Amino acid sequence: ADFINGNFQEPTKSRLVRLKANLTTLSKYTDYFSSVIMSNEDLSLQTISVDKVLRTFSQFATAIVAPKHIALEVKVDGYGVNGQEMHEAEWLSILTNLLSNSVKALAIAVTQNPRIYVHAFKEGDSVVLQFSDNGTGIPHENWTRVFDAFFTTTRTDLPRSPGNADSASGMGLGLKIVRDIVESNRGTVQVIQPPAGFNTCLEVRLPGAWSQK
Repeated sequence: ADFINGNFQEPTKSRLVRLKANLTTLSKYTDYFSSVIMSNEDLSLQTISVDKVLRTFSQFATAIVAPKHIALEVKVDGYGVNGQEMHEAEWLSILTNLLSNSVKALAIAVTQNPRIYVHAFKEGDSVVLQFSDNGTGIPHENWTRVFDAFFTTTRTDLPRSPGNADSASGMGLGLKIVRDIVESNRGTVQVIQPPAGFNTCLEVRLPGAWSQK
């Protein structure tokens, strides 16, 4: 705050304002993960209520996306959308990494009406989670590559300059983490054809609480 009130010229002043906003976001992330860690400190596995997990996630995600004017919709179809025993923190890690990817894709796309849509439902023996946004999209040839470590569509290799210093950037680890968590719990994750009005959709399938182990 003292720096922002100082006698700085552009683009430094704008970057200081952005830094303040990013520090506020960082605080929200740390508060969120602290609460998740406390809820799992006994390391016990539990049947996952997807509705409950998404309500927890929605409160955190809204605080992240609202200042960016991103519309967020979270929907759970029906009752008993419960996953087999996992750590709740694993579900929240999946959701947080998908959120981070969507926010970066929307920033790069400079979408006029940015939207994120999270949809969960039961299908056969699985709990299905679909995470969609209307950001830059993923070329079909990269649908499988995005899960490889260090492969990213949101990193710029340009030198830092007033024009690109604040651009969205990724390290290419988020979706690798998602795949590792999902596959370690006998599930699958893939990029699928997005619903109408969206450019990207990632689908996670995990065993439902009603399915055979």
